[in-house]
Amino acid sequence: MTSAARSRGIQVFYVPHHRARPDEHLGWQRASPYQLGASRAQVFAEGTWGGDWHPDFRPMAGDVIVHEHWGGSGFANTDLDFQLKQHDIRQVILMG
Repeated sequence: MTSAARSRGIQVFYVPHHRARPDEHLGWQRASPYQLGASRAQVFAEGTWGGDWHPDFRPMAGDVIVHEHWGGSGFANTDLDFQLKQHDIRQVILMG
């Protein structure tokens, strides 16, 4: 799908999930149960297969990689909205 989009001149954006690091939530005052659970389980752990790009969906030159998100939304605390506006994107196709 991404190669078809690129071949048609459609800008591809990646909105990666935060890559977990051990004990990164220590000292947080308001970590959510989801964040604490993901930290304990090392979901999307940095340097592991879960924290790497799937071979079929690796970013390529010209793609936009948005700042990592920590929760269920690619918009919260990322630059996705800014990037979409900067590229004058008014319609999106979601995958993943």
